[in-house]
Amino acid sequence: MAEVLVYVDHVDGAVRKPTLELLTLARRVGEPVAVALGNGAADTAAALAEHGAVKVLTHDASEYADYLVVPKVDALQAAVEAVSPAAVLVPSSAEGKEIAARLALRIGSGIITDAVDLEAGDEGPVATQSVFAASFTTKSRVSKGTPVITVKPNSAAVEAAPAAGAVEALAVTFSAQATGTKVTGRTPRESTGRPELTEAAIVVSGGRGVNGAENFAIIEALADSLGRRRSWRSTRTPRPRSSTWSTTASSATSSTSSRPSPRRSRPARADPDRAHRGPRDRPAVTGASCHPRPRNACTGRWSLGNWPSSEKVLIAARYAVTPGELRTQSMRSPSGVSGL
Repeated sequence: MAEVLVYVDHVDGAVRKPTLELLTLARRVGEPVAVALGNGAADTAAALAEHGAVKVLTHDASEYADYLVVPKVDALQAAVEAVSPAAVLVPSSAEGKEIAARLALRIGSGIITDAVDLEAGDEGPVATQSVFAASFTTKSRVSKGTPVITVKPNSAAVEAAPAAGAVEALAVTFSAQATGTKVTGRTPRESTGRPELTEAAIVVSGGRGVNGAENFAIIEALADSLGRRRSWRSTRTPRPRSSTWSTTASSATSSTSSRPSPRRSRPARADPDRAHRGPRDRPAVTGASCHPRPRNACTGRWSLGNWPSSEKVLIAARYAVTPGELRTQSMRSPSGVSGL
């Protein structure tokens, strides 16, 4: 089976989730070979092997931390020449897409960005993309050279598949352009304990409605609550279905009667048409109660939409008079009521 290169996104040996997703997708089209670069590259081998990497190519040099992008492109180009892979998978981050574009140009291959799925095809890997604000789904493949594909985070579930994970040193020769853009300083970002925005399964946003940054704690509390609920739902044991219930169309009609209804039974209601025939037929109304209203057969909700002159009916419902009486009173407001 052909090998598939997977660029490893890690921080001092801690492998990030999008890389593990890439290993899951790579197993669909070949044998994953991971490429880990920089400080802590050798420490990634255990996690990568646990998720299906048959081989881990590592290389550590100060250029990866001191200079931007190009040293990593040099290393991936060396890996492509050493392995001759069926495809190269890169996380679809800002840096990842720049690395992928430069690599594709160097090796004379096509590139597909922001893929959300990957499958094996007769003429090479087929990538699925979600385009035009997820209005359309397209399937594409690279027709020239080794496909270079960037994949969006959260595109695949992380699946463990233990493999050999043999660690091998990668021989890299840096080009003259590798030292073109130097990093002059780094400021560590304060950790909040939350996942990266691109990796989060649930995103809660807030704006002017919270009336200031000091009230953003409400949004954070909601996010924490949703996170705990998601964790509980993913770990609980599902309750078995009743043996008389079936999801097939042929048996569902005959067995639905044995399944208890989740809704409480409603008491019998008076005929809505009789509610406005006259005082003698009018039901008793007290406090905030109102006349029965026509029921929408599609939604099961009670609404005023089917009444003649719904504004008059609303007044009649609140003040225990019929539309006929309102007409005879020339729409005079009941005693003690103002602002109608």
